[in-house]
Amino acid sequence: SATAGRISVGDGANALTVAGSVTAASATLSAGALTVAGVVNVSQSASLIATGTLVVAGTVAPVAGVTAIALGLTGASIDIPGVISDGGSGTTSLIATAGSVVETGQIIAGTLSGSAVTSGLLIDAPGFDNQIGTLAGFSAAAFQLNDGTDLIVAGPLTAGTSANIDVAGALNVPGSIGQASAAPILIGLTAWNIGLSGAVSTGSAGSTNLTASAGGITETGRLATGTLTGSATGSASLNGSAASVNQIGTLSSFSAANFSLSDGSNLTVNGTLKGNNIQVYDSGYSLTLVNNTVVTNGVARPSGALSLPQLTPYEPSINAPGAYFSAANVTQVGNTDVRAINNFAVLQIGLSGNLGSIGFNTLSAANTWLILQTGSNGSAISQTQNGLTIRSLDVIYTGVVGASSLSGAIDGVSGDLAAALAHIYPDATGQFRFDGTPLQTVRIVVQTTTKVAVPVQKGVDQDELTRAATPANDPDLVQILPNVSNRDY
Repeated sequence: SATAGRISVGDGANALTVAGSVTAASATLSAGALTVAGVVNVSQSASLIATGTLVVAGTVAPVAGVTAIALGLTGASIDIPGVISDGGSGTTSLIATAGSVVETGQIIAGTLSGSAVTSGLLIDAPGFDNQIGTLAGFSAAAFQLNDGTDLIVAGPLTAGTSANIDVAGALNVPGSIGQASAAPILIGLTAWNIGLSGAVSTGSAGSTNLTASAGGITETGRLATGTLTGSATGSASLNGSAASVNQIGTLSSFSAANFSLSDGSNLTVNGTLKGNNIQVYDSGYSLTLVNNTVVTNGVARPSGALSLPQLTPYEPSINAPGAYFSAANVTQVGNTDVRAINNFAVLQIGLSGNLGSIGFNTLSAANTWLILQTGSNGSAISQTQNGLTIRSLDVIYTGVVGASSLSGAIDGVSGDLAAALAHIYPDATGQFRFDGTPLQTVRIVVQTTTKVAVPVQKGVDQDELTRAATPANDPDLVQILPNVSNRDY
């Protein structure tokens, strides 16, 4: 036991164990191998230095009534099964010069920094006992931190293989989390809610998982990763500081109340996206949907002709129920399954550039209103395999040239009649076809249970169309319906 204004113990070479208590304004303990099994209390600063292993099995903390000290631990490796505290408003530094920093006890720190040659595992084995306010610069081959209070990552936090942070509170990253070298890393951030105004980077072959267990995720900085996954009980808005700042290669499974992403690179979507409103905006780049699932909400298409505002309610500024994908080119590979959270879903795919193309393989969306918006100077919309299974179809066409060749079933109807169920805005053009028939060049008149396909022609009024639906009562049917093909209508 010792009490002094300033104390220095150890020769820096031999082993030293502090078994009793030390109280001082400042304390410096140095040894070849240093173990603190007792209690070290200081009012200003404590420096623990070991050329070998440094173990804190006891307690290093401020004297009673002091909330901020400077605490520094340096050793070839550091093991903390005990408690270290800078008072909650001070600074703590952990430096492992040759090995790892492993903490299974408790760290109380206003600002924590450090480094480890191998791993930095600050996992407080009892579970979220750590009370760390700010994580400043820290580097390790593998980093893991569990924290029991709101955490700010000022950074830079760099890792060689992985960086994982789990917070029982709010996590805010105004700094940076990224690679120690060019090698890819895995980043996992879990908290009640997450704010990313800084930079998160894993390399193009790395991955990032974001999980907000009791709130939302807001990213207004820069997110660069090979594969992104995550979930939020609230909304997830990953739109970066500008439209094309984020660099995400693959968007895999992500679930949130509402989800939005702005990306500035070619993007593949290959998992399950779930949200009442989903927005994926990839302006100027290519978007590929690969064997993915979209689970969202929407409405049934209103009957009749719709205005442009009625057809484009799902763009990012509106936030209506449904899924909205926008890119210079959109390609669907394999099978894309669209499922309604409630009764109906809306899927809108728009082209962000002047030209571009939308290509389908197989779209399984029986309860979905599909809206396709072409580029301003013409676009190609095509389908190559099993076709579309949808409830309703609208094509928004405002360009000079363009075409579509789609097939499948609309509201259970295929063949020539399917084109009658589709709509094109603003005007019909023979270049946009479904099952070989131009969109909206055939109308369906329904009387009782009879459906008859009638070509649209000026001069045929509604009375004549009604008579056409009951040919047994109209001997002059041939005179009413002009011969526009070699088929009988």
